[in-house]
Amino acid sequence: NATLPPGAVLLRTEDMSGVSGTSVQIPVTISNLNLLVSLAGSVGIVDPTVGTITGLTPAIITPFYNADLQTFNFYDNSGTGISVNDGDILFYIDVMLIGDAGDLTEIALTDNPLMIEVGSMQNGQPTVMNHLSMHGDLEIIGTGNLAGAITTFWGDGIPNVAVDISANALVSMEMTDDFGNYDLPDLPAGEMYYVEPELDTLPANGLSTFALFIGQRFILGLEPIEIYSPYQIIAGDANCNGAFTTLDLFIIQQLIIGVSEEFAACPSWVFVAQHNNDMPIDFTAYNVFPYVDVDTLMLMQDTLSDFVGVKVGDILGAASPDPFAEEEIEERNLNELYLTMENRAVAAGELVEFEFRSSNFADIVSYQMSLSFDSDRLSFSEFIPGPNTELNNVIAGTNLADEGALRISWFNLGGNATTVNDNEVLFTIRAYAQEAIEDLEGLFDVNSRYLRSEAHNGNTEPLDIVIELEESTTTSTNTLEEAKYGLYQNVPNPFTNRTIISFDLPEDMDVELTIHDNTGRILKRLDGRYNRGYNRVEITKGDLESGVYYYTLKTSTYSATRNMVVIE
Repeated sequence: NATLPPGAVLLRTEDMSGVSGTSVQIPVTISNLNLLVSLAGSVGIVDPTVGTITGLTPAIITPFYNADLQTFNFYDNSGTGISVNDGDILFYIDVMLIGDAGDLTEIALTDNPLMIEVGSMQNGQPTVMNHLSMHGDLEIIGTGNLAGAITTFWGDGIPNVAVDISANALVSMEMTDDFGNYDLPDLPAGEMYYVEPELDTLPANGLSTFALFIGQRFILGLEPIEIYSPYQIIAGDANCNGAFTTLDLFIIQQLIIGVSEEFAACPSWVFVAQHNNDMPIDFTAYNVFPYVDVDTLMLMQDTLSDFVGVKVGDILGAASPDPFAEEEIEERNLNELYLTMENRAVAAGELVEFEFRSSNFADIVSYQMSLSFDSDRLSFSEFIPGPNTELNNVIAGTNLADEGALRISWFNLGGNATTVNDNEVLFTIRAYAQEAIEDLEGLFDVNSRYLRSEAHNGNTEPLDIVIELEESTTTSTNTLEEAKYGLYQNVPNPFTNRTIISFDLPEDMDVELTIHDNTGRILKRLDGRYNRGYNRVEITKGDLESGVYYYTLKTSTYSATRNMVVIE
């Protein structure tokens, strides 16, 4: 606490602690000097029963050390001097601790037998500088504190993380506080400790279809500015196999729409130890792996073990570190994406196709929504993607269809924005009318009950999604009486044992339905005569292994192909 005289240089030996029978290195730092030309002096330990000085270890400078006299000296033989900043470590004093736990002494730079001398340059001339030397305390400990902070990559603390700490004779668990901190005091020193955080709650926290679009752009090498941290790549590894691929996007999307409720091969959060675990600056979809998720350390003094927590699937860092806390209402000035439907009357018992279009689908990169319908008036049958090749990768989670809800997700697979005219069908919902319906007002609703409903455009601006009814301008009833060709996505997809492939025909005719792999090799073939209108065929897994396959419907005048996924 001494006052530093004006213009004087501060030399300081820092405080240090350690375990008896081990060696510690005590930093010697310098402040209030810009250029160091030379340095000399002596080192000493006040109570030699606590420890023995065994040498010096270089840092910014490499001093010559005389072990017999415990003196050191250094000069810069370049003739220009060495630039130094406040707090820079000049060198370390190596000490072997030999006392008992609780012993305390000072270790210092002294003037005996060699006086301390600091050389610098003043006005172009070599000058001996005034200096002040401050002594640090050296303590032998029997116990030490192990503490740390667990934060997101953007710096928010993560509460309620279970931090498992284990050693030879210790197994303990500490929960992080509201700020992501944990602290275990008075642990036996001189032992190897293993630190591993765990958190596996709310796997859908932070997931979004827009993030899938950005992830696809990264995978395609389009270098989206929204991905700027290697931790975002770790977040994208949704199956924890050490890579970020389009399969991960598929897994995340399945969770978004509710087909799956958790990451099968990952917890909802993973943690990256910060000790000796440097992330690459020029990161790719692969070179951030593997990373260290368990910190291993020898407790020789009070020690920090910090981690970065990564929410799996949260590619854009949108997850709340404390999802159970009261959320602030986010104010967003949203434009709107209009979903349009033709208003009409529906007869009781009628099987109806409700076609959803858009009057302003311009420069759109992604959309997702929770689409509700009145399950007392409609009985859901099928979700059918639109025929446009840029739109037909839209998928829907139908596990809540009996409750009148679908979770729908789409993003542009090419990493670009899509614009279509108002005649394009985005998707179709096929359902039976439970009763006569005079018009469709209030029958469908977009909300965020099960999934945050929003779209994004090419400028990454969020858009609200609203339904607009348009009055019919034709006499068309839009029922299946107007039969036409159509091959629909198999349901369920992916599937484990069996799935349904459905299609429409304009008249009774012979049909060939084949299943083939990506090389074109046919694995299953169904030939038969099918009726005009809607047809369903059940496909069993049989000899198909897990993977992506294709199914093709062929007639004498029509051919269409879609893909399907088989999982274990």
